[in-house]
Amino acid sequence: MCSLGDETMGIRKQAVATPVTTRRSFVKRACASSLALATGIATTAQPASASGPIGYVDVQGAELFVHPTNLSAILYMDAGTPVDILYGPYNGMYEIRYYSTDGWIWAEYLSIGGSAASSGNQDSAPTANYSEEHWIDVNRTSGLVRLMIGDGVAGAFWGSLGFDSSDYGFYATALGTYYIYGFKHWLHYTAWADAWITDWVAFDPERYNGFHSYSKDEYGNILPNGGGRTGGCVALGPGDIDQLYDFAQMDMRVEVHW
Repeated sequence: MCSLGDETMGIRKQAVATPVTTRRSFVKRACASSLALATGIATTAQPASASGPIGYVDVQGAELFVHPTNLSAILYMDAGTPVDILYGPYNGMYEIRYYSTDGWIWAEYLSIGGSAASSGNQDSAPTANYSEEHWIDVNRTSGLVRLMIGDGVAGAFWGSLGFDSSDYGFYATALGTYYIYGFKHWLHYTAWADAWITDWVAFDPERYNGFHSYSKDEYGNILPNGGGRTGGCVALGPGDIDQLYDFAQMDMRVEVHW
């Protein structure tokens, strides 16, 4: 979730009516949301933004799914609608933003750049293949974030964590074991915070928490107090967040502990 300075610099949360599962996957709009959105999909239609590549829905009534591992339909889409491409291809699907809702679509139901979308996996959908487990360790007590290979430390830096000091609060960097389920590398705007972030790595689907950069302006400059306490996410400084983003993989384990 986003950094907090003198006032909350959160990123708008988006939730789905489907019950939370261990690895629910639309990329979190993230962070300090209104509690009203915590119970259902944001329903106000908005045009697709220019935050990423643009595609078009090819099939009337195409399903927008929660995730390739959870084919619950969030809604049904209209043919010809422009959508933002957020991620993919991954397991024959793409993660997209349809108006104000993020989810997954079968590649064959999507056109990108005037041609059918590829269904093959690309580098944008990394999967772990290591002799030793690569994972991320977050220490709530000290704020230390470590990139781990087995029991060895590949990198370590200090993160800005949630202002909620409880173990499992909605605005806490909650204790537990999580698995990375989404990425968004480019500079993107959030109306809730009236700010920008980069290098989003989602790991806690229940609270919509993830790793991300400090809060920025539209030119990518870090805002005053942009590295302050967050609404639950783990914000990292320049260089540190880039290293974590490059290290992170889909389904990688994240441990948050005291």
